[in-house]
Amino acid sequence: MEMSAATYGSLDPTKLGNFVNPLRLPGEDGLLGFLDASDAPVSLVPREERMGVLPGKETQMLLYRAERDGRVLLNPILVAEQGAGFSAELANGLREEETTIHWHGLHLDWRADGHPSRQVGPGAAYRYEFPVLNAGGTYWYHPHAH
Repeated sequence: MEMSAATYGSLDPTKLGNFVNPLRLPGEDGLLGFLDASDAPVSLVPREERMGVLPGKETQMLLYRAERDGRVLLNPILVAEQGAGFSAELANGLREEETTIHWHGLHLDWRADGHPSRQVGPGAAYRYEFPVLNAGGTYWYHPHAH
């Protein structure tokens, strides 16, 4: 199936000039900033926050917020080495929702893996602690809201 410029409305993906927004790459802070999770416990606060994803435009997002050493990270990329101990506190900053964190693809005890019986209510907290058993790779975490 051949795609034409008409398929995309006014955006022709074959013309690089149509892409004026810079590519957002993970950095030291902000959205998807890198956070070393092997040197100290991490605090993740799920919350609603307005932020600019595209220049000049804001949107309401549900995200994880972490702060360390004066840096604010939104949905941080957590970095840990195999064999390291991992510790993260989920401090639920949502007004109405219970939630947990599921560590997708990691080998760990069920009590640390976002099980429905471990829901964290608004204003409450839960500590996830486990050794990092997996080999190097890209794993992700996400909420398992009730």
